[in-house]
Amino acid sequence: MEHSALAIERRLARDSDQPEGLLRITSADWFASYVLALVLSELARRYPLIVPEVIAGHRQFDLSRRDADIAFRIVPFTESDIVQRRLTTMSYGLYSGIGIPPPKADGKGLA
Repeated sequence: MEHSALAIERRLARDSDQPEGLLRITSADWFASYVLALVLSELARRYPLIVPEVIAGHRQFDLSRRDADIAFRIVPFTESDIVQRRLTTMSYGLYSGIGIPPPKADGKGLA
């Protein structure tokens, strides 16, 4: 029942003509620094009554309990009532200096 009540509260909060209030955004540290920092200035220009609060770190907040309003994650959400969209696809690479041995296959230190 609490889950349903929180979902209704989220829907009602979206019905305002002029969005306003605190907007809690959670993401990894690097995403907050390199991506959100650029986006938040545009958000402030378009919606001056919204006060963004960025919670940077690796903790995964529960959106259905309103621990945060928006979350940027690398892993998919497991909650059934969360609307999620793929933002981007990222490639990863591992780089090291010349002469540094690669990590062991078990991931525990250097070869």
